[in-house]
Amino acid sequence: MKFNFISQIGILACASALMFSPLAASAKPVEITDTAGRKVKLGLPAKRIVLGFYYQDYIAVGGKNALDNVVGFSKAVWSDWAPPS
Repeated sequence: MKFNFISQIGILACASALMFSPLAASAKPVEITDTAGRKVKLGLPAKRIVLGFYYQDYIAVGGKNALDNVVGFSKAVWSDWAPPS
């Protein structure tokens, strides 16, 4: 069960990264294969994004409005990995 959840987070992370790629300008769906071999087709750009890991990378490539579509993130990653400000 935990692996399945992590795989889904991986899919969402890939989809959110693709949202900011040149592919986002096209209306073609994108097919992503996760580590378990499951294929998922996504229409771009993503309207709702859940960040599991590496939110700093997402913010870095997403620009100033990167967090506008984020609807959730891992509290453990945010509080345990992020240095206090």
